[in-house]
Amino acid sequence: MESSSRSDQKGQLIEKIIEFVERSNGLDGQNTPGDQFEIVQKLDGKRLVFHPTEVDLIYHRKDSEERPFVQVNFTSGVKILLTEDFIGFKPVPMLGLDQEQLPKVVTTPDLISVFEAFEEAFYQEGSESAEVQTLRKVFFSIICGGEAVGFDLECEKNWVQTLPKAPVSA
Repeated sequence: MESSSRSDQKGQLIEKIIEFVERSNGLDGQNTPGDQFEIVQKLDGKRLVFHPTEVDLIYHRKDSEERPFVQVNFTSGVKILLTEDFIGFKPVPMLGLDQEQLPKVVTTPDLISVFEAFEEAFYQEGSESAEVQTLRKVFFSIICGGEAVGFDLECEKNWVQTLPKAPVSA
């Protein structure tokens, strides 16, 4: 009986997530084989797949501009934020990186802007510059945070490998 009640509660949580995703412009959701649920971020096609039993709690909130978002807490301790357009997550702390300078929540599209800044600094200042090293840490902080919530970011990790071993001199 208690298991059935827990199952009903999990179903209600998933229904609330589905309702929010269906109302959003930038997210798509669908059930997948194995009774899992998938949320796709339309901007970059990144997807998260999870089983309803992994959802612990959800909170409906509003940001500072009164736009609604949903915080989803998973039983593993991982949290995501669902906004109108994005799936947000926490960047992972990195040794030597001041977490106070990072946003508390990032998204996979943030990887593009950070990598562009990283690449520009790499070619202008060299691979050993402090700015390049900081941007590298920021980039991998976002990568690790995204992977921790379930994003496949193998392709993005390889972006760094496309840079030459030593920057080209002008």
